[in-house]
Amino acid sequence: MLGSPEAYELIVGSVSKSVPSVSPTLAEGGFERLTKAKLLRSTSPGRYKTRQPGKFWTFPGRSKGMEPLLDRVRVYWDVMAKRRGGPFGERLELVRASSSVMRQYMNALHRAVDEANLAATHAKGEDTALFLIEGSVRRLLPF
Repeated sequence: MLGSPEAYELIVGSVSKSVPSVSPTLAEGGFERLTKAKLLRSTSPGRYKTRQPGKFWTFPGRSKGMEPLLDRVRVYWDVMAKRRGGPFGERLELVRASSSVMRQYMNALHRAVDEANLAATHAKGEDTALFLIEGSVRRLLPF
């Protein structure tokens, strides 16, 4: 449930069935399920707020069993980016390294991605936006 597109909306603190960025397919029953799970509370008909404002949720990534949920959320992120977002920055490196050293490096990469929360704000501002920060390493071929 925490990996659902509806749960992802908790980042902004409140959600509504009337918000145009949430498709009817995604919203159908999702808000009620989140209310039943005590992750949301109803403030008025069709409007909800999180019970934990200000809490940061870290998506568990490609943990075993999470792949289908992450795939669903990625579709939602892609729709948001297509409608109102787009690329912000990218950094690539091609490295020949030992797999064991790269596994150690992944710990540092995880910390760096998590530290993006230091820049987070809950207040709407002139230049605030919702950013997706990803850290991944792909093994291309033995070399």
